[in-house]
Amino acid sequence: GRCLCQKDVTGPYCDIPLHSCAPNPCENNGICVHEMSSQSYKCLCTYGYSGVNCSENLNKSFCSSNPCMNNGTCLQSPTSADGICRCEQGFSGKYCNDIVICGEEQCQYPEQVCLADTCVNVTGELYCLLHECQHGGKCDRIKRQCLCEKGFTGIYCELNTMFCDQTNNICQNNGTCLITDNRCICNHFFTGKYCEIQILSY
Repeated sequence: GRCLCQKDVTGPYCDIPLHSCAPNPCENNGICVHEMSSQSYKCLCTYGYSGVNCSENLNKSFCSSNPCMNNGTCLQSPTSADGICRCEQGFSGKYCNDIVICGEEQCQYPEQVCLADTCVNVTGELYCLLHECQHGGKCDRIKRQCLCEKGFTGIYCELNTMFCDQTNNICQNNGTCLITDNRCICNHFFTGKYCEIQILSY
């Protein structure tokens, strides 16, 4: 003979509970545990996931979904799930989805950046992601500033203080170094940053 089972049991002898874990509702390799008292289930989630069905990713990084709009670049923190969008000129906001009203130079304090048209403080780590120091300078997370190599200065170490060194004229082909602008004034037959490119005349 064959047993006709009630709706909550199965098997040849009706001794196997038919529960809500078939098929497994738990995502991301979660383990389904049938709760006999409530005829329901509970998911035991693997590390990094949460929620009723283990569908919420707790370790999801800011940049994993590529949230930056309008050609913005996503900068992921190397030590946390935090991140920030570096926006193209003309855009701002957490996701670069706002047209710029304030600019970085309009924020009152150097540790602030313009996000969503508001000057907001950013952590030292994110500040350094946003402010790339030039010419070998290193970003100090605590002071939130670029520490420049010898011979360079400026917010981003972009200015060469030794550009017009009087002992060694950097301008070639009799070019004149303009100290106030840190640039070379070339004679009629040369061009380029250092007057290194000869202009061919026919």
